[in-house]
Amino acid sequence: MNHIQVVVVDRALVDLCSKPPPRTLPGVLAMFQGWLDEIPEEYRETSYCTFTTETGHYEGDDPTASVAVYYSRPETDGERLERERQAETDAQNSRLRDLRTLAEVKKRLGLE
Repeated sequence: MNHIQVVVVDRALVDLCSKPPPRTLPGVLAMFQGWLDEIPEEYRETSYCTFTTETGHYEGDDPTASVAVYYSRPETDGERLERERQAETDAQNSRLRDLRTLAEVKKRLGLE
């Protein structure tokens, strides 16, 4: 069975709230607890968090910190069907592109 990675949050810290991110440890813990509460209990053991930083685009810009929280869960039947439909569509589109390329090559080589 396939598993799906679910994004709980993936943003720059300054964009997370209408006000600046919490500076106190209790505030930070409350923010993370809110994200943990969004994860169904049976999948909390699969959750993980990443932090990244990006330097500013212009000299003197402050670096930007981002946080992402994810968890993994089994793929639903509907998601599996959609994934299989998309894979079939992608395969058909790839075949059509290949056939067009083949026709163009044959034409250039005078084989048609």
